Amino acid sequence: MAQRAVLAFGVDVGSTNTKFAAVRIDEGAVVELAASSAPTPADVPALETLLDVGLRALVAAVGRPDVVGIASMAESGVALGDDGVALTPILRWDGAVDRDAVRDALDGDDPALLYALTGISASSKVPLVLWAQLRRSRPGLRMRSWLGMADLVAFALSGRAVTDHTLALRSMAVRRPATLPLGQPRFDAALLARVGLTPAQLPEIVAPGGWGSAAVTGAGAPGGLPAGIPVVVAGHDHLVAAWGCGARAAGDVVDSFGTSEALVRLVRGPGIPADAFAEGMSAGIDITGRFTTLLSGSASAGRAVAAVAARPGAQLADLRRSISPAPTDPRPADEIVLPYLFGRQSPAPDPTARARIIGGQEGSPGDSSRLLPGILDGVALHAAWALRALDGATEGDAPGRDAPDRDARDQGPGRDRPERGTARDDIVVACGPDARGPALLLRKAAAFGRGVRVPDVDEPVACSAALLAAHRALGAPAHVLPLGPSVRATPSAEAAYAAALDRFIAAASTRAGAGTPERTT
Repeated sequence: MAQRAVLAFGVDVGSTNTKFAAVRIDEGAVVELAASSAPTPADVPALETLLDVGLRALVAAVGRPDVVGIASMAESGVALGDDGVALTPILRWDGAVDRDAVRDALDGDDPALLYALTGISASSKVPLVLWAQLRRSRPGLRMRSWLGMADLVAFALSGRAVTDHTLALRSMAVRRPATLPLGQPRFDAALLARVGLTPAQLPEIVAPGGWGSAAVTGAGAPGGLPAGIPVVVAGHDHLVAAWGCGARAAGDVVDSFGTSEALVRLVRGPGIPADAFAEGMSAGIDITGRFTTLLSGSASAGRAVAAVAARPGAQLADLRRSISPAPTDPRPADEIVLPYLFGRQSPAPDPTARARIIGGQEGSPGDSSRLLPGILDGVALHAAWALRALDGATEGDAPGRDAPDRDARDQGPGRDRPERGTARDDIVVACGPDARGPALLLRKAAAFGRGVRVPDVDEPVACSAALLAAHRALGAPAHVLPLGPSVRATPSAEAAYAAALDRFIAAASTRAGAGTPERTT
């Protein structure tokens, strides 16, 4: 007997925008029915208002959902008092912290040793460091609890403080497991003691298979939702997108592109490759709890594109219109921009890295139409560099047959080793509608030397959160989001970008003023 269709809502609390999506899931497919987006607010009351408005709009469009899933960036959050009222505005991952806060989090440990313990490098964006900064800047703060952004939305809907393992593992306050599949993760009391917190002040971590009755909507829930609807913290936005786009087995890679960008690769076993720390990668556990995840990317990729695209005179048509699946022949711009607004996270971490122009004539370009191709090339080449670093760190763990412990309900792509140049060798780029036109995607195809595909939905993270929530709480099929056609560059374009990548890496690895033909934008 066929299972009835499930209507699921997804919420993606992003660094720049919060997205809402409604999807229908049945035995045949998952379909996006409605989607919307609005700027992410700076405080909790405004976020709760946005949540109410966004959910009511979905209900008006498609009806009441069977389940709600929430994804978010992992590092931003808010301190709550005894009455559940916010004591702080939303504290963002890209805010300023002082070096003393990083030292507090390290507590005298070698950074490499703490990385091996947690999979996370101490930096200004890590929650453990953010909590140290909060302790230093507001020593009298009587914080009852801390909630990350997805946790905060779940709390508003259900009144329960719960989180997902993919978010908890990003905090630098959870020890990596010794074995996989993942058991029941917990916040570590000794790590939290460094910053004056206890596990009781953080949300309950729900294991991957424990979401059936973990949280449900309460009376008076935002959006006018009735009581009793399951609420699922789907997890870290990049990992939720990777799962939704079909990363379900060791070796699979997805490029998750938003304000920040992460190339996500799944790796067998709980160990971290030896080169990962030096390359600035973070290590976590995938959505299913069965694979290690390695992330390499850029904290400001989408923001760098948006900064240029917003300038007067920028030509945005090629950013937004759809592309033909026929091979095309892009070429690198004469002037390529290193796309680093506030340092480089991975590969080759460099907190001093900034946006610089390489190549071309000296002097600042006079208009954005000249600068936009260079920043798009820079973003595409950085992503190719991140992929190269992941390939080097995980050599020998290429896609193969199904892992023995793979969930039979996961209906991802076939698992035979993909042949070069086939659709199964493609990189899926999980991005919103403003980044899926030819201007960026064709450059990525050329820089990767592989085909690219994009999800055929407007909001891939929100849709993935809805899909995952339905799968976890209701046992709905774990479909992969529908994907558009494979897009490839010509061999000559791939060769041109391969040469440009070598120049790009050499320039990015050399600081400005060290004899390279570069200038600051």
